[in-house]
Amino acid sequence: MRRTIVALGAAAGLAACVAAYHEPRGEDLATLNFSKGYDKGAALGASSLQMYFLLPKGSCAGKQRIAHFTWTTGSAVAKRVPAGQPVTIQAYVERLTNFQRGSCENGVTFTPKPGASYRVSQDTKVWAYCQITVTDIATNRPPEDAHASSMRCGF
Repeated sequence: MRRTIVALGAAAGLAACVAAYHEPRGEDLATLNFSKGYDKGAALGASSLQMYFLLPKGSCAGKQRIAHFTWTTGSAVAKRVPAGQPVTIQAYVERLTNFQRGSCENGVTFTPKPGASYRVSQDTKVWAYCQITVTDIATNRPPEDAHASSMRCGF
């Protein structure tokens, strides 16, 4: 159990090295509603960590941590982003137990519309699958231009 706590502490510490996202001000904004998407949280000798990053201009340079979830956080957080320009969201999840470590990383790029709200979730069952989805809350459909991003920046 000590090894799991140390490993998650190190992961959280490394994530802290990435700049935190600061919401812009203005009227041409959209809201991204991030949710915790992993199947298991903390247990004896096990824990999970999930992070979402905003990649400005689709590049790893200037990557910002826009949301993160652990067993100590809530299950959802909303952030405003500039609308009318493409955004790339990278998601990372990690599950640690006494006996194994599993992780998954993927991303999506789309152009938010002004005033729109989107649900963003990296649904995962570590050691089985993970996928990131973006859904326009008003239409319950993905944005028309949403596509998988192959950008991998690590966390």
